[in-house]
Amino acid sequence: MKTIDQFVTNKDSQLQKLILKAQETRELDRIFSNLVGKPLCEHCRVAKLKKSELIIMVENSAWATRLLYAIPDIIKNINTQPEFKEVTSIRYHIEKPSAKASKPAPKKHLSKENEIIWQELLDNLKAKAN
Repeated sequence: MKTIDQFVTNKDSQLQKLILKAQETRELDRIFSNLVGKPLCEHCRVAKLKKSELIIMVENSAWATRLLYAIPDIIKNINTQPEFKEVTSIRYHIEKPSAKASKPAPKKHLSKENEIIWQELLDNLKAKAN
Protein backbone atom coordinates (compact mmCIF):
# COMPACT_ATOMS: atom_id res chain seq x y z
CA MET A 1 0.00 0.00 0.00
CA LYS A 2 1.33 3.44 -0.93
CA THR A 3 1.72 6.14 1.65
CA ILE A 4 0.45 9.70 1.17
CA ASP A 5 4.05 10.86 0.84
CA GLN A 6 4.56 8.54 -2.13
CA PHE A 7 1.52 10.02 -3.88
CA VAL A 8 2.70 13.58 -3.28
CA THR A 9 6.37 13.11 -4.18
CA ASN A 10 5.95 10.84 -7.20
CA LYS A 11 6.25 13.17 -10.22
CA ASP A 12 4.09 10.89 -12.36
CA SER A 13 1.22 10.59 -9.90
CA GLN A 14 -2.12 12.19 -10.68
CA LEU A 15 -2.03 13.98 -7.33
CA GLN A 16 1.35 15.55 -8.11
CA LYS A 17 0.08 16.67 -11.53
CA LEU A 18 -2.97 18.20 -9.86
CA ILE A 19 -0.80 20.01 -7.30
CA LEU A 20 1.43 21.44 -10.07
CA LYS A 21 -1.60 22.56 -12.07
CA ALA A 22 -3.05 24.29 -9.00
CA GLN A 23 0.26 26.07 -8.39
CA GLU A 24 0.42 27.21 -12.02
CA THR A 25 -3.15 28.49 -11.88
CA ARG A 26 -2.46 30.32 -8.63
CA GLU A 27 0.57 32.02 -10.20
CA LEU A 28 -1.46 32.99 -13.29
CA ASP A 29 -4.13 34.41 -10.98
CA ARG A 30 -1.51 36.45 -9.11
CA ILE A 31 -0.17 37.93 -12.35
CA PHE A 32 -3.70 38.55 -13.66
CA SER A 33 -4.73 40.29 -10.42
CA ASN A 34 -1.71 42.60 -10.56
CA LEU A 35 -2.47 43.54 -14.17
CA VAL A 36 -6.22 44.03 -13.74
CA GLY A 37 -5.98 45.84 -10.42
CA LYS A 38 -8.58 46.66 -7.81
CA PRO A 39 -11.52 46.44 -7.46
CA LEU A 40 -12.04 43.96 -10.30
CA CYS A 41 -9.34 41.52 -9.16
CA GLU A 42 -11.06 41.19 -5.79
CA HIS A 43 -14.15 39.70 -7.44
CA CYS A 44 -12.70 37.40 -10.10
CA ARG A 45 -9.96 34.80 -10.44
CA VAL A 46 -8.23 32.80 -13.13
CA ALA A 47 -9.79 29.38 -13.51
CA LYS A 48 -7.89 28.09 -16.51
CA LEU A 49 -5.63 29.10 -19.37
CA LYS A 50 -6.55 27.01 -22.37
CA LYS A 51 -4.35 27.80 -25.39
CA SER A 52 -5.46 31.28 -26.45
CA GLU A 53 -8.45 31.47 -24.13
CA LEU A 54 -8.36 32.67 -20.54
CA ILE A 55 -11.24 31.47 -18.38
CA ILE A 56 -12.17 33.62 -15.40
CA MET A 57 -14.49 32.83 -12.50
CA VAL A 58 -16.50 35.87 -11.45
CA GLU A 59 -18.25 36.40 -8.12
CA ASN A 60 -21.63 37.53 -9.49
CA SER A 61 -23.37 38.97 -12.55
CA ALA A 62 -22.61 42.57 -11.62
CA TRP A 63 -18.87 41.90 -11.67
CA ALA A 64 -19.26 39.77 -14.79
CA THR A 65 -20.71 42.81 -16.55
CA ARG A 66 -17.80 44.97 -15.43
CA LEU A 67 -15.39 42.29 -16.61
CA LEU A 68 -17.17 42.01 -19.95
CA TYR A 69 -16.73 45.72 -20.70
CA ALA A 70 -13.08 45.62 -19.60
CA ILE A 71 -12.08 42.56 -21.67
CA PRO A 72 -10.53 44.47 -24.64
CA ASP A 73 -8.30 46.48 -22.30
CA ILE A 74 -7.49 43.45 -20.18
CA ILE A 75 -6.34 41.48 -23.22
CA LYS A 76 -4.06 44.36 -24.27
CA ASN A 77 -2.57 44.50 -20.76
CA ILE A 78 -2.11 40.79 -20.21
CA ASN A 79 -0.57 40.23 -23.64
CA THR A 80 2.46 42.12 -22.35
CA GLN A 81 3.22 39.22 -20.00
CA PRO A 82 4.90 36.06 -21.35
CA GLU A 83 2.40 33.81 -19.56
CA PHE A 84 -0.51 35.48 -21.37
CA LYS A 85 1.03 36.55 -24.69
CA GLU A 86 -1.09 34.06 -26.67
CA VAL A 87 -4.42 35.07 -25.11
CA THR A 88 -6.90 36.35 -27.69
CA SER A 89 -10.14 35.85 -25.79
CA ILE A 90 -11.48 35.83 -22.27
CA ARG A 91 -14.46 33.78 -21.23
CA TYR A 92 -16.04 33.96 -17.82
CA HIS A 93 -18.28 31.89 -15.60
CA ILE A 94 -20.29 33.22 -12.70
CA GLU A 95 -19.62 31.30 -9.50
CA LYS A 96 -22.55 29.61 -7.85
CA PRO A 97 -23.07 31.03 -4.39
CA SER A 98 -22.17 28.56 -1.70
CA ALA A 99 -24.17 28.02 1.44
CA LYS A 100 -21.07 28.82 3.47
CA ALA A 101 -20.54 32.13 1.69
CA SER A 102 -23.71 33.69 3.00
CA LYS A 103 -23.48 34.76 6.59
CA PRO A 104 -26.35 33.81 8.84
CA ALA A 105 -28.34 36.73 10.13
CA PRO A 106 -27.24 37.75 13.58
CA LYS A 107 -29.53 36.57 16.34
CA LYS A 108 -31.66 39.33 17.74
CA HIS A 109 -32.15 39.46 21.46
CA LEU A 110 -34.94 41.11 23.37
CA SER A 111 -34.09 43.87 25.75
CA LYS A 112 -34.62 42.95 29.40
CA GLU A 113 -37.67 45.23 29.49
CA ASN A 114 -39.27 43.57 26.45
CA GLU A 115 -38.45 40.14 27.78
CA ILE A 116 -40.39 40.94 30.98
CA ILE A 117 -43.35 42.27 28.98
CA TRP A 118 -43.47 39.15 26.77
CA GLN A 119 -43.16 36.85 29.75
CA GLU A 120 -46.04 38.63 31.53
CA LEU A 121 -48.16 38.35 28.39
CA LEU A 122 -47.36 34.65 28.10
CA ASP A 123 -48.19 34.09 31.79
CA ASN A 124 -51.52 35.95 31.36
CA LEU A 125 -52.42 33.84 28.31
CA LYS A 126 -51.60 30.65 30.19
CA ALA A 127 -53.70 31.78 33.19
CA LYS A 128 -56.69 32.53 30.93
CA ALA A 129 -56.37 29.18 29.22
CA ASN A 130 -56.62 27.35 32.54
